[in-house]
Amino acid sequence: MTQKLRVGVLGAGVFGTYHARKAHGSALAELVGVFDADGARADKLAEETGARRFERLDDMLAACDAVMIATPARTHFELVERGIEAGRHVLVEKPLALTAEKAGSLVNQAESDGLVLQVGHQERLVCRTLGLFDAPMPIERIELVRCGPPPKGGRAMDVSVIWDLMIHDIDLVSCLLGAEAHGARASGICELGTEFDAVEAAFEIGRTRVSLKASRISDTVERRMRLFLSDGEIDVDFVGRSVRNTSRFALNDGFATDLPDPLGAADEAFFAACLGQAETPVSGRSAAIAVATAEKLETRALSNTGAK
Repeated sequence: MTQKLRVGVLGAGVFGTYHARKAHGSALAELVGVFDADGARADKLAEETGARRFERLDDMLAACDAVMIATPARTHFELVERGIEAGRHVLVEKPLALTAEKAGSLVNQAESDGLVLQVGHQERLVCRTLGLFDAPMPIERIELVRCGPPPKGGRAMDVSVIWDLMIHDIDLVSCLLGAEAHGARASGICELGTEFDAVEAAFEIGRTRVSLKASRISDTVERRMRLFLSDGEIDVDFVGRSVRNTSRFALNDGFATDLPDPLGAADEAFFAACLGQAETPVSGRSAAIAVATAEKLETRALSNTGAK
């Protein structure tokens, strides 16, 4: 039997708890510990999972083979860098970093050291199971909407909604079209603080027009992607886990049943990649493409609103 991957979880909030539970229940991994600046929160998660609560991050890094990072976005670069410098494989929640330069630095360092660097864009797995990435579709236009109410407990308020929500859709577009975005436009509004809470954006990749809308001040929850083709449309509802397809390309209508737990599947893929059993489904290098586009949109939104 393959030796289990020793995993540490950095961050005991909502997503840190998800990842810790997945590691604790995996046949491939052993959850050795958790770390959080909030000691009480870390104690609670450690007790729930039977893991050790580390008081020093360096001690946890020394005890594990891989670390899963679920902390505020502005801390990602520094913490991923510390994990890589310690020789540990890293899974980090999105975004990988807040600039293309920093994302590229992490990618190059991980690849140079032969380490797995995976980013939490698990909706890629949804689209892959749906068969969307395999269909040879000339896409004329893509519309993406990702809206919901303000996050509980102020989660993700350290960055704009571009980095909080829209980054998922930017990543899906880069996977579908596989080229650099150009002609970026964006505008946003701030209501809850100093960061953008609602943003509308657009860009082109090749001849495909892309429009995006993201909001964390919406009364309703919506996660949708619509692809417009010459012979029909594909409408994916990520909340209802359904697809409406009027194009001639066959898709997997049973994708929700085939992939009931995208985050769990992504975590299992990370464990397998660290153990040398598979390739990571969301490499740092591919995720860095979305970072570059998000940075462009943030810059455009700031210039259009005069914010900050």
